[in-house]
Amino acid sequence: MTNVGVRAPRLVGYRARIGAAVSLVLGVSVVGCSTDVQPDGDEPGLGRLETPLTNCGTTLGAAPLENSCGHGFVGPFGDSLGIGTQASPLAASANVNFTGATPRFNEVQTIYRVTLPGPLNNNRSAIKFTPTVTQDYAIGTSADVAVSVLAPGGAAVSALINQNTASACAQLGAGLGAGPPGSALSRLRVFTLTAGVEYRVVFGPASVNSFNVLIDEPNDFLNLYFADNDVDTYGDPNFPGVSECTTPAGYVDNDLDCDDTNASIQPNASEVDGDGIDNDCDTLIDGETATSDLVLVDVAPVATPPGRMLVGQSVNVSVRTVVSNNDPIPTDGEVTRTATASAGGTITPGSSVSLQNNIRLGETREMLTTYAVGCTTPGLKTFTIAAEIHPARAGDTDPNPSNDSDTLTFAVDCNACMHATKEVLLADRTHVTVGKLLAGTSFQLGSDKASAVVAADVAVNGNAYLRTTSKIQGNLTYAGFVNSQDPLNVAVTGTVTQAPVTIPPIARLTVPVGTTDITANSGASSWTAGTRRDGTVNPGANLTLTAGVYNFRSLNVLTDTVITLNTSGGDIFINTQDGLNFGDRSRVYKTGGGQALFYSNSAGIVRLGTDIQQFNASISAPDARVNVFSRTLINGCMSASTIALDTDVTLNSTNIPGSFPVTPNDLPPSTCNNGVQDGTETGVDCGGLCQNACPPPPLPLSVTFPVTSNWGTGYCVNIAVRNNGSRPTVAWLVTLNTNQSAMYQSWNGNYTATSGVVGVTPMSFNNVINPGQTITSPGFCANRTAGNFWSLPSLVSVTGY
Repeated sequence: MTNVGVRAPRLVGYRARIGAAVSLVLGVSVVGCSTDVQPDGDEPGLGRLETPLTNCGTTLGAAPLENSCGHGFVGPFGDSLGIGTQASPLAASANVNFTGATPRFNEVQTIYRVTLPGPLNNNRSAIKFTPTVTQDYAIGTSADVAVSVLAPGGAAVSALINQNTASACAQLGAGLGAGPPGSALSRLRVFTLTAGVEYRVVFGPASVNSFNVLIDEPNDFLNLYFADNDVDTYGDPNFPGVSECTTPAGYVDNDLDCDDTNASIQPNASEVDGDGIDNDCDTLIDGETATSDLVLVDVAPVATPPGRMLVGQSVNVSVRTVVSNNDPIPTDGEVTRTATASAGGTITPGSSVSLQNNIRLGETREMLTTYAVGCTTPGLKTFTIAAEIHPARAGDTDPNPSNDSDTLTFAVDCNACMHATKEVLLADRTHVTVGKLLAGTSFQLGSDKASAVVAADVAVNGNAYLRTTSKIQGNLTYAGFVNSQDPLNVAVTGTVTQAPVTIPPIARLTVPVGTTDITANSGASSWTAGTRRDGTVNPGANLTLTAGVYNFRSLNVLTDTVITLNTSGGDIFINTQDGLNFGDRSRVYKTGGGQALFYSNSAGIVRLGTDIQQFNASISAPDARVNVFSRTLINGCMSASTIALDTDVTLNSTNIPGSFPVTPNDLPPSTCNNGVQDGTETGVDCGGLCQNACPPPPLPLSVTFPVTSNWGTGYCVNIAVRNNGSRPTVAWLVTLNTNQSAMYQSWNGNYTATSGVVGVTPMSFNNVINPGQTITSPGFCANRTAGNFWSLPSLVSVTGY
């Protein structure tokens, strides 16, 4: 199965000339314009559109204007940070008629800082410019100064356009988050200049002595349009197209019509048998049949499906189906899609059909279907979407059925939001809303004094103890017996079933430990992601954490503290090898749309004290007992060996993000437990007698993110993993941060999330990296958030064995 990327505007001129940082900004410079953007002339073999800007009237159209504004915001070439510098200063000559070789503008699409000699308003000066191509040039200035262009004999070149652009450029810059030096181009003037002629660009007189100057090539961003005489939205291929700033009246951006005098004859029409006319422009008339090799190119998710979700939750997964035609005869194709799920999983719609008329040679058609994916029971569920294409017209044939189908399969680990491998103990007046509650050996709800409520389906692989006035607002499934001291005052609103219950294990992590401690004292402070020894948050502290992975031996949050988890830049994971404690009246707030998860490998007690007004995060402690004391409010999920909630505790999962917190640094589990590392493992085999010698030291791996495409609002990268060690890998994990970007497509890896902190583990074919080898098969494409057009992914950590 192949992956098909989203087509970005062809800003090849920018990419070749000014590098990735500039093209990030300029990827948005064609908003509202056709993607048929013309390339720069210095791109070999691509040609050049030489249409002048006179057809834009007295002002530049949207695409040329935003192109120049974008250049003005990012500064000179090679600025990898995308913030611009004043690296090209020029002192203009005081003699307007000078004959020297300098000062001179040597590059277009570059910000120059120009300084004029003389007193304000009497500082008229010049700089030379010799164009290499005959075309229109836009000269922009950050201040509204007088600008004229003089030919060698001194004659002035008329300006085609003289446009105030301060407002338009400033608005674009606000959207890009751009700043100096090109924070706004105040005015743009367009001149037609001849290649090889040495012009003098005269500035002033001006009310300032220093300003920025940009020379741009706006013709590159005119769009190509075709006449639509019969007004059927399809253009005439038999006449030359026109290049305009915006769509002219009577024109469209395609040339697919085969009869532009008759609106009923066009690619989306139906063939009428017996009229002797090719009604749908597929070259076939009436009852003629076609033999065409239709192709199901790909069926793939638009964004990585969730690796985990909650039982009872529904998540939308958008799937793109791509078809094409390998033969020159245009053919109608019918595309069918069938979606199925393993036991306990749900996916709708189960089937869908799409008719694609007149698929031409080499053309790709994309269909987008959104599936509602869910699960009714815990465990790993498999979802399959099978797509197939075949000729839609009777009599048409496809000589190569081997490429007519493709299948997408993905797995989701369905979790209960309250999950204990042993006991769940809920005291008086506790109120739990979680959708699904799992208990391994026993479940106790309430005591002898007051009511407790669980708004969830409850499944216990043992006994259920339901005390006075307790309520289960859902179904109850138990394997042992139900004990109720006051049956008349115990309510189960759903069905009660005695049956065996499977309680899946809770995922365990390997938590690295650092060598230095970190402390937050009274007052405001912040920590960055990283690996430490012990962490302490003292009384009165107001601590902020941002996106990333935080590893500790232990974390002790004392009384009367505030921790703010700012997930606006991505998910936050706080892992401890041992102790995890939250004192009385401590509070954990979460801001932003990401997830927050505390994880502990402690075999003792994880404590949440009394009167914690808000605890807005989830907790996972596979081997611990989680004790939550009185009057504490939790917005999140819990998984542990034993979960015990004291009186007046509320746990509510309805305010957590859309999927169960992921575990970003899981390595694949071992496939054997024989105590011998014999090379057959998919993980690290530490069983039997070799426990003292396992795991082996981690391999030294390095990771880079080569950019394969970059267009401002998005980008595509590969994940290049290099083994710098002396033995092959048997497993590896790359943890990265998308930095306020969201993946819409990924390949050749298992991805734990689509934004923020994402863990990537290998597929079966790329888990082994030999010493000195670099693999580049994994990768993804992502869309950036508004105002964040320079970001690229960054490495959080890499682990390999």
